[in-house]
Amino acid sequence: GHAGTLISAILFLFRQKWRTAINRSAEAMTIFAVICALTMVLTHTGRPWLF
Repeated sequence: GHAGTLISAILFLFRQKWRTAINRSAEAMTIFAVICALTMVLTHTGRPWLF
């Protein structure tokens, strides 16, 4: 989840010129993780027997 944000932040702090392509995939990974987490929460809301 937070790995993509961490990768982007480290590359930004070190001012890497080649970071744009990696940033896109790292941030996409973070967004995908958030969407997956939201999907799981919405799927299991009100259904404790599915845990």
